[in-house]
Amino acid sequence: MSEEKTIIKKKRSQNSSRLTLSSKAQRKTSNWINQIEQKLNGMISIKRNDLLNFLLEEMDDNLASSVLDKIKKEKLTGKQKAKWIYQKFLEAEKSGSNIDFDDLVKVAQEDLKKQSKRKLNKNKSHQSSLSKPSENDPLIVK
Repeated sequence: MSEEKTIIKKKRSQNSSRLTLSSKAQRKTSNWINQIEQKLNGMISIKRNDLLNFLLEEMDDNLASSVLDKIKKEKLTGKQKAKWIYQKFLEAEKSGSNIDFDDLVKVAQEDLKKQSKRKLNKNKSHQSSLSKPSENDPLIVK
């Protein structure tokens, strides 16, 4: 008699996607887990994965425009904009359509102009508040 080994592979019910958290995100999630455990007197022990899944599932499907603007401001570079323009030219060439370079540059530069106007306005308001001392300012001697 020969013995046959049967290998049974368990299938996961969900697909697994791994992600790496920054150290700041790790600290934040650890803090949240501690808050949950303290608030519920240790009755619940929740894993980071379960907490993040819960929070993501509770969020709206569409990101707020303020979040999109912040991502664009922090992550979008000039190099990426130039690459986007180049890709649009390649797509137009492949499809045989014409595309206006100036229009693409305007779309890519639109955000830069808005950002520099915001920075300029912030600097002006900051400078004007510095140059106009108020009566309540503790540094002003009457």
